[in-house]
Amino acid sequence: MGEVRLVVVAGTTETVAIDGISAAGADPELRVHTPSADLEIVEAGRPAPGSPVPVSPSGCPTPAVVTRAVRELLGPESLPVEFLDAGLGAPTAATVRDLGASTGGDLRDPEPVPEAAAVFERARSLAPELAGFGDKVDPGSDGGDEPAELLVAETIPGGTTTALG
Repeated sequence: MGEVRLVVVAGTTETVAIDGISAAGADPELRVHTPSADLEIVEAGRPAPGSPVPVSPSGCPTPAVVTRAVRELLGPESLPVEFLDAGLGAPTAATVRDLGASTGGDLRDPEPVPEAAAVFERARSLAPELAGFGDKVDPGSDGGDEPAELLVAETIPGGTTTALG
């Protein structure tokens, strides 16, 4: 297998304000910070000062700590990561590429993410660059001249519910 790169899409929706809809934060007010803190944890190993550590209502920590642990075990250079801001509701200290998206709306709205198709296309247009297509990969790596495989992940509390709404 050639080089692998992790791409994390991060955003927030108003759906997270519905009590009981998501476990991606201790309460609805803190859920807006979850994606921003997740990115900081994956990038730097901890949230930036003032950012809460995301935990579920039952006290379970965010899965971002597992992703960070994998990067530490492999070495960050073995699993490079890119973060895409697809509508963050709170600022992040992590380095992100801005897709120019607003936060998602409430799934009870007729169209909770009106610009979804355009944001998807902007993100998709980045794929060749993110994979290093056309760039020479380190000759000592197993990847040769092949573009990297992209592992795409997300941190969007209420995102699945909003998308299915």
